[in-house]
Amino acid sequence: MNMLTDNVEPILKRAGCPDDLMQSYCMFLHEGRQDVQIVRKEISSVFQKHKMHCMHRHMPMEGSVIFERNKKEPSVYPDMGLYIGLEYVLCCINNGIPAYITECKRIRNVIESVTIVFGLRCMPVSF
Repeated sequence: MNMLTDNVEPILKRAGCPDDLMQSYCMFLHEGRQDVQIVRKEISSVFQKHKMHCMHRHMPMEGSVIFERNKKEPSVYPDMGLYIGLEYVLCCINNGIPAYITECKRIRNVIESVTIVFGLRCMPVSF
């Protein structure tokens, strides 16, 4: 692998990312070039806007979101919607906000969507 994926794998593994999706995502990071930069820039922008919105309203940054596979236009990367979800997880964690993949829907063993929960209330409780 390379430096780009070496840092991502342990973070996503702890966040509950399925192995097959993580391998596919790491391949995208390795081969995606400009697409990777576009996705990261867009997700970072969305994340920062949401963070500012929460700060202005004195609300905690928490919630859940579902990311789906690209069904309408399966381009070069039909899993782009899922990759965007993984970038959102990374963005949360890199900003000190816990994030976990809590549900992964499959149809015929193909991941169709992932549900991501983020914020302090999503932290797993251990006894």
